[in-house]
Amino acid sequence: LPGGAFFDVRDDRIARVTNYYNLQDWIRQVSG
Repeated sequence: LPGGAFFDVRDDRIARVTNYYNLQDWIRQVSG
């Protein structure tokens, strides 16, 4: 199962750490 941990960095600090198991969905969200 593909997945990974992605860090949401805001103001030079980690605001959130989320495990995404659907990389394509994550890419879609990041790409806007």
